[in-house]
Amino acid sequence: MFRSTPLTGRLAVAAVLAPMTPLAAQAPAIPPLTPNAALQAFVAEVLARHPDLVRAAEALAVEDAKVPQARSLEDPVLSLEIARDPSMDMGVRDDMKTRGLMLSQVLPWPGKRDRREVIARMEAKGTEAAQTRVRLSLQADAKRAFFALLLAREQAGLLDLQEKLAAQAEGAVRARFEAGQGSQADLLRAQLERSRLLQRRWTAEAELKARLAALNGLRDRPSGEPFDTPFTLDALPDPEAAVWSDLPEAEAAQSPEIAAAEAHLVHAQAAIHENRLNLRPDFVVSGGLMRAVGIGTGWKLGVGISLPVWAGTKQRKAVQQWEAEHRMHMGERRVAALNLARAQAERRAQAEGAVKVLRLYREGLLTQSRAAMEAALLQLEAGRAGYLAVLDAVQGYISDRSALLEAQVQLQANAIAAEELNPGPTPAIPGLVVTGAAMPSAMSARPGSSGGAAMPKPEAEAPASSSSPMKSM
Repeated sequence: MFRSTPLTGRLAVAAVLAPMTPLAAQAPAIPPLTPNAALQAFVAEVLARHPDLVRAAEALAVEDAKVPQARSLEDPVLSLEIARDPSMDMGVRDDMKTRGLMLSQVLPWPGKRDRREVIARMEAKGTEAAQTRVRLSLQADAKRAFFALLLAREQAGLLDLQEKLAAQAEGAVRARFEAGQGSQADLLRAQLERSRLLQRRWTAEAELKARLAALNGLRDRPSGEPFDTPFTLDALPDPEAAVWSDLPEAEAAQSPEIAAAEAHLVHAQAAIHENRLNLRPDFVVSGGLMRAVGIGTGWKLGVGISLPVWAGTKQRKAVQQWEAEHRMHMGERRVAALNLARAQAERRAQAEGAVKVLRLYREGLLTQSRAAMEAALLQLEAGRAGYLAVLDAVQGYISDRSALLEAQVQLQANAIAAEELNPGPTPAIPGLVVTGAAMPSAMSARPGSSGGAAMPKPEAEAPASSSSPMKSM
């Protein structure tokens, strides 16, 4: 028969909780990489191996190659001409025909080639902004995958702790039941909770594999390749408050969306000027040599111009089109700036709330939750509390530990989105389900109940008979 004195119970609780002590207090061996170094090394590996960045670089190379093409003249035309004197009405001999070799070149109106070059450069600049967005998004995705795996592993560790605590509580309940001092409902509930823990563990294992596969996918490696994280979230410093401050104009201009909108603006302005110049004619210059057998060699020169006779339906409409596009891109630039400022303000408000929550957990709430759990476990082993009170305390403590981890990760996710210059909502990093449904306080504490008295049957058997593993998720 298992009986535990308060001293032995306290030692048992301390033994179970020992793995939860912060790493700094345990003075472990120094890991091969600091957390920040490991994170930066992983991000660098993703940027070096991910094909999206290679594709974006090649797309920029394509646009850069178009710039000299835009300024080049059209290819000259080399032609061979054969003519005869029309005054000869009969008996034309072959040696009386005139042969000529001609070269002609189109010369655009001055300024057109400059505008075409500007248009091509702005198209390349827009592609460069897209490449910057790919790089920033890859960096952010890598960091989110890193923190997602770290969070899942730490929460899986909480499931290990919860399983140890559940085993300890079940042992105490079984010992009391065998001594005739506990109820069968408590024993059944303890066994049910162990089964629910097994369900959550299987779910956590599947999620761990999925997050490892996502992380390895970013660095173009096999999905199951190991990735070591020999540190905890506490080893990573919280982001600085300056990350969420209002962006200065120079830093906001680094946003790919704003940079792309500004490139589109300059592109539209150059297109407006080019199409206005298209109302002016282009020149065609030609020249060559003419030779008639038996007479001699001569030369020929010619100058021509293009006639914009369809300007009303072509060139002027093109000017109107690009004027409208210029106004559209002005609005695009304004919207991009507003979206970034709004997202930054939202992240600042969210971060301020998360910092307060973290301070509350670190300065007292977590200590209080742990003390309440230890007291409940000791009272259960001493026969002065029922199992439901202990279950409520254990789940509350595990839930608080998990919530602290999630708050730390969401604060990091907020900083990642700010560094990404993300104009949309902050992508969340979801956590695992580590506890079941919270127990109502009326079920976990009954006024006037003694440690050895069994609960009335309707209340004692209801949790064991009506609860299901699916509800606990």
